[in-house]
Amino acid sequence: LSDPLNVQVKVNASRTYDATVRAIFDSSVSNDAPAGYSVQALTPAAVEGAFQSKDVGANKPISFTGNKFAVLTASGKPVFGNTLTYVGDVTPATLTYNADSALRELGFPITGLTGNVSGLMGTETLAAATAGTLAWQTDATAVSPPGIYAVNGTGLSASNYIFTQAGGNATALTLMGINTPIATQQQALKGSDYALQTAPRTMLASISHPSLGFGGVFDISGPRAQACFGPVNLTSMRPEELAQLLDCRKDFKKRLFAEAIYKLEIDPGLADVPACMTAAEASTGSCRITTELLEASPRTEPQQTAPRAAKAALPQIQRKIAVLFGVNDYADRKIPHLENAVPDVEAVSRIFAEKLGYEVRVVRNPKKADIFRTLNELSTEVNASDSIVVYYAGHGLELEKNGAGYWIPSDAPVNDPSRWISNGDISKVLAGIRARQVAVISDSCYSGAFAREGTASVGHDVTAEEVLTKRSVVVLSSGGDEPVADEGKEGHSIFAWNLMKAVESVQNWLPGSTIFSEVQVGVKKEFPQTPKYGSLTAAGHQQGGDYLFEQRQAD
Repeated sequence: LSDPLNVQVKVNASRTYDATVRAIFDSSVSNDAPAGYSVQALTPAAVEGAFQSKDVGANKPISFTGNKFAVLTASGKPVFGNTLTYVGDVTPATLTYNADSALRELGFPITGLTGNVSGLMGTETLAAATAGTLAWQTDATAVSPPGIYAVNGTGLSASNYIFTQAGGNATALTLMGINTPIATQQQALKGSDYALQTAPRTMLASISHPSLGFGGVFDISGPRAQACFGPVNLTSMRPEELAQLLDCRKDFKKRLFAEAIYKLEIDPGLADVPACMTAAEASTGSCRITTELLEASPRTEPQQTAPRAAKAALPQIQRKIAVLFGVNDYADRKIPHLENAVPDVEAVSRIFAEKLGYEVRVVRNPKKADIFRTLNELSTEVNASDSIVVYYAGHGLELEKNGAGYWIPSDAPVNDPSRWISNGDISKVLAGIRARQVAVISDSCYSGAFAREGTASVGHDVTAEEVLTKRSVVVLSSGGDEPVADEGKEGHSIFAWNLMKAVESVQNWLPGSTIFSEVQVGVKKEFPQTPKYGSLTAAGHQQGGDYLFEQRQAD
């Protein structure tokens, strides 16, 4: 037969780079055999071999075990002793630049754009597979008109990959004017980041967008923050200046918490805490105690011995406990520091102890778990004949979309509402407190969300005997649907100062509605905020009930 031939066989193994040397090919081939000869597979089955290396390239040598192809003459006779070289192509894989959605404000440098690169093969890392420095760029500038702009990734190169821009990059940046309504900002963010709307809750809370603020990044020491939340002399301000201050605070907080608000609009349950399954779990503060768990658990001994009452105007009431939470300092430094929340709860606690005979427990700068741990413990101690006050001073927020209200504890970030405390969860905890007399006093912005039910179910011209047969759960809030002042009267908030004056006026006892009227009149004389009073039927308030502020002096 013919002399042996040297034939290069190009097998059907060309593929995209996958960071391996695997080469899988079938019986179809091309070759450079001389005229009159052909190359055919000895088996129609797919054959697996190995490229000489994993990297991208053309006509890359492939090796495999055994003879898989034969050289034939034109008449179909085999030619033995041939040298066959097998080759195939490996083409580049694709890496995609994925820009994060971003909102920025007109008139400021556009910085802090972020994103990620996807498409890496196998266990490869971006640092190992690419060269250069990842960067994000946009054609928008500080003087560009409001609108939608592209954000594109750049700066990387790779021998085994090509780069492309994700489709969403073309609309990743929304440039807003300072007077653009926050709802429009949030809608723009939704339009450019649909994936957030379908993200699982565990992922949603961790999704991060650049802060939606003045110049794109909040600076709590900057001029805008200082103008809104810096120390001011309220007594020297004209009414129009006070109104401007409230508008400034309202706008600032909307922008500051815009990302978290957006997440809550997607999933209103992000801030919810689960029900406790065991008493041990309740002691961690990671859950809220339930009525069922309380009924199954024995009542615990009080944290401290109740002071003996030398004089009790309403001896039907046994223990009186006031738990007061004050938050001045926030771990997230973007949240403005408050001057008077902690001094307020300390001062209010003294008045409640000395004038009204309460056992007081002050919790300074509590985290979310601290608040629930304290309320869970309180729930296990009290009886129906006890009287309870829960007082909160700190930042608060209300959603315009559904009216839900939140307390912002010290460990709450601006962009993660999972560490906020919802009014709904507070109501659920209060529902488990077995005392007939329960009052929530909330000195925070937008705290009127707590008292939305109003006074329709609150008793009028009540007698103590009648009220104390009912379950009464009421809320006294420092403001309605507006920001409130945390300073202004002798080192205290205007609300706290007027509350203390009203409590000091108690002789014998007064219903909460009367205390509220005094506080509301005093506050509205000095600042354009509107305290609210109402019942919480979700926590078990009964028609005609009210909270009784009783004078009591302890031995």
